[in-house]
Amino acid sequence: MRTLRLPRRPAPRLAATLLLSLALLGGLHVVAHLPWPVDRTGLSLVALGSLCAVALLRDVLASEYPRGIDLAYDSAGGEIFDAFVDHIAHRGRLVISGHTSDFDKEIELIAQPRMYRKLYWKSASLRAFQNQAFPEFFAEAAERILDLYYRGRLRVLVDPTPFNGLESTADAVEHLLSGRNRGKVVVAI
Repeated sequence: MRTLRLPRRPAPRLAATLLLSLALLGGLHVVAHLPWPVDRTGLSLVALGSLCAVALLRDVLASEYPRGIDLAYDSAGGEIFDAFVDHIAHRGRLVISGHTSDFDKEIELIAQPRMYRKLYWKSASLRAFQNQAFPEFFAEAAERILDLYYRGRLRVLVDPTPFNGLESTADAVEHLLSGRNRGKVVVAI
């Protein structure tokens, strides 16, 4: 069974519902990892189509996916990344697009076998992704995503906190960066 794990930190959470919708359209089974108990965001992700929203990722991966996961997406890094490397399936793929769990911290020294020892024996792969490294795909991706949205096939969560007018933009950004948002933050102009 192909699976995709969604990001857990405040900023990447903005993309979580978009990734969830795209993954489901692609026929993937989705498990959304949340660093907090399953609250309204978790319940909303389940309502959008995630099979489950979990707080204890390693437990779920070990019990629900004993053969490993085929595809994992991580933007948090740290323990989440380590859990994916440990639970990647034979010929599985791990895609990273950041490391928000330790982005603003000192580099952590880890005393464990090098990652290639775990990936090699499973013929698994790691791929890093930064949007700015693929500018040639922006226009086509935007066109495809907007088309899905306008046809009602793309479902996203919108944070219920109201922000009205350009003067509220700084408050909206603060709300987003604080991690209090539960979906996309919208400023009505």
